[in-house]
Parts: sequence; C-alpha cells; structure tokens
Amino acid sequence: MAETRIRVFLADDHPLIRTGLSLAFEDDHKVAIIGTADNGCDAVAKIEKLRPDIVLMDIDMPGISGISAIKALREKFPAMLFLILSTYNDRSYLEDSLDAGANGYLLKTIGIESLANLIVDISDNKEVSSPYLLYLNRDR
Repeated sequence: MAETRIRVFLADDHPLIRTGLSLAFEDDHKVAIIGTADNGCDAVAKIEKLRPDIVLMDIDMPGISGISAIKALREKFPAMLFLILSTYNDRSYLEDSLDAGANGYLLKTIGIESLANLIVDISDNKEVSSPYLLYLNRDR
C-alpha cells in the first residue's frame, strides 16, 4: 500500500521559489506541492478550496500579506499547519506571524532536504530542532 504524501501549499511572490520548490518535491515520496499562489488573496482562495495539510507562506506578498492570509484562514482551519517561509530574521515578523496563527517560522536559507524533513516531522507532530526554524508553536 502506498504511503499518503503530505499535501503542501506554497504561497510566495517569487517565481523562482515557487518553481524551484515545486520541482524539488516533484519526485518526493513524502511531500507533494498541491498548489501555489503568488499573492495573499489568491493564496486564501486556493487554500480554502484545496485544504492542504501544511501551508508554506511568505510574509511579503502583493494583495494581502502572508500574515494577514494566515489570520484569515486560521479560524476556519484550526488543524491546518501554517509555516512562514521568510528571508526576514526579525523578531517583530516572528511575533506577528505567531500572533496571526502560524505554527512555525522558517528561514529561506534552509536546504531542500532539511525542509522536506521538517515538513515530515512537523506533520507527524515530532519534536523539531533546526537552525532554520526560529519557533514552532505546538499549542495552536
């Protein structure tokens, strides 16, 4: 019996990030990118429709920010996992993200293999330790 892949949605305004991660996970047996968006408004609409297991969300996007998108989705989808994927290593962004309902905050300096392992571990509700993960909020 085939294992079910973790369904991940990716919201980022940079085509290189969206395409690169989509291609990187194309043949992955545990993680599947099931949809992407290049702005916060499209992200909210597509996430509501696709209902992924995990959302990787950039902070700074056109329309509404990733933080606002998470805020709009959190109440509707309490079990969905939201991870910020950002270049900003800034405490205020971290705190705003967690206040909005993000479960964790990852830096874009992470490698593909490390990201895949983190997605699997977070999905399995395992304890996670990584220099790229600034905080994982397990209580939301």
